[in-house]
Amino acid sequence: MFEAITGNSQVVSVMRRWAESGKPNHAYIISGQAGSGKLELASSFTRMLLCQGNRDVDCRCVPCRTLETGNHPDVVFVCPSKAKSIGVEDIREQVVTAVEIKPYSSNYKVFIIENADLMTVAAQNALLKSLEEPPPYGVFLLLAENADTLLPTVLSRCVVLKMNAVPIEKRVQEEEFIALRGELLGLIEQIEAAAGQKDIVGLLAAAVKIGEYKDNIDKVLDVLCLFYRDVAVYCETRNEAMLIQRGIAEAIKAVADGSRGTQCVPVKRAEAIHTARQRLKRNANFQLTMEVMMLDFM
Repeated sequence: MFEAITGNSQVVSVMRRWAESGKPNHAYIISGQAGSGKLELASSFTRMLLCQGNRDVDCRCVPCRTLETGNHPDVVFVCPSKAKSIGVEDIREQVVTAVEIKPYSSNYKVFIIENADLMTVAAQNALLKSLEEPPPYGVFLLLAENADTLLPTVLSRCVVLKMNAVPIEKRVQEEEFIALRGELLGLIEQIEAAAGQKDIVGLLAAAVKIGEYKDNIDKVLDVLCLFYRDVAVYCETRNEAMLIQRGIAEAIKAVADGSRGTQCVPVKRAEAIHTARQRLKRNANFQLTMEVMMLDFM
């Protein structure tokens, strides 16, 4: 389940062993630059932890299938109510209160806090009680670009793992990537317009357009995934300097502004792309996979 993560074999090995043991630590801080694969690591660890099948990428048990759709009841993605920071109310409502509710269908309840280094001091202090006195089923995954900004009391209660940066753009030749990205910008605009209006016909038309790139689909998915990564980062930071693709900053900012200022929308897009990639690896029907991916954008 960790096969998509490159350049971080030691961290992957450690997390795999914890998941396989059935006795994970209650809290982890996964730190690293954008593009290092923090979310992929957290997602893979969560899936292996909750899997009730063979713990393989091809597993089709109920938890694995539910995780693919992003609707597992025992996995909580903490989404900030404001850009640029995660406030105390976000933590109280989405973590402190929710952690008291036992898992619905698993042995664990997993809380994933992206950009945990954006938590305010008050938010970190609110989280402390859950970290100090976690229920036996609670597992907390804090993802941060700069773990040093977290309070020492938070750091001391978590296992801290450092990931190396492996930018997606390294997967393809730069000139080819830029050319393909230019071709796809119009398609991205079409997708965003259709998704915003919940226009199913428009989304299915976009799926047909993607089908024209079937022979180059891995690179197309790379372009889309990296685009939505930048949108998510800009939603959170409003800092153009943090974008990987600053050459198309205006397009990225336009989509970010239409995402209602929350990182959850572009993250949902990126997760849908990742799920489609995994389905294609399992030889799923190509056009149906693209259609499902587009409908998951709504």
